[in-house]
Amino acid sequence: MSRERDSSLVSSRLRTSSPVRVLTADDMYNRLPGQVEVTTDAVLIADDIRDLDERITRTEEWMCSQVLFTGICEIEDWDTGRHLSTFDYSPISETFVSVPWTDPSSKPLDDLKVCIRAVSSASNNIADVVVFGAEAASLFENNESVQMAFDRRFIFQGEIRQEQREWGLMNLGTWRGLDLLVNETTYTAKDGSTQYFVPEDAVLVACSVNKGAMAYAGVAQGDPGTQQLEVYEGTRIPLVWLPDNEDVRKVRLSSRPCPIPPDPSNWTVIHTVK
Repeated sequence: MSRERDSSLVSSRLRTSSPVRVLTADDMYNRLPGQVEVTTDAVLIADDIRDLDERITRTEEWMCSQVLFTGICEIEDWDTGRHLSTFDYSPISETFVSVPWTDPSSKPLDDLKVCIRAVSSASNNIADVVVFGAEAASLFENNESVQMAFDRRFIFQGEIRQEQREWGLMNLGTWRGLDLLVNETTYTAKDGSTQYFVPEDAVLVACSVNKGAMAYAGVAQGDPGTQQLEVYEGTRIPLVWLPDNEDVRKVRLSSRPCPIPPDPSNWTVIHTVK
């Protein structure tokens, strides 16, 4: 049995437990020609747990994306696909620009200014987060009024200077002391389509001072010795076991995350295209 990696890091709905990794004798002892390092099961288990942790982290990111941009997050059981619950934090604050950014006469900086002031006033703190979707960033960069505003020589209000921070995340520049971020990271949805964590035509304006939280429910695991179910608290609950009548070792990393956002007044979603 091969140890395949699943490229689909998140589904289109959250599943409440991670999948299982299987370790066979072939995984432990088969090596490439010339490879002298002995691969131990402990190393392979550590690799699997690290991979599973990254999958859960991606799912948590998906959950936060759903809450921020839709206000709703669906919960499913990983093993059965059964719908368990719906986190409903709607309605969220949404801003629809009067002139779409696809229109050459649009004023993206004015729209940003209005939303930053509104979020700052509603949250009683500074709105210091601006995140563009891929299409919104392109419309912003190519807008003539934006280019003219950043080209002024005597009023230095910011600069457009693209800088790649990591895969899918870019710093577009600064404006009035704020970093203008572009998030182009994607995930594979349940139907097989590729979706953006930040909708392409959206811009998130938020206050980072009033942060939300990620809560975690307990994870139940069976104890073979006592034949009882034990509930464990934590963000990641590992389990390693040898199934009866199988020459394999299995690894599972479970998590029950629950995003708890701050008051919706702490952010708004700008829809740049009607």
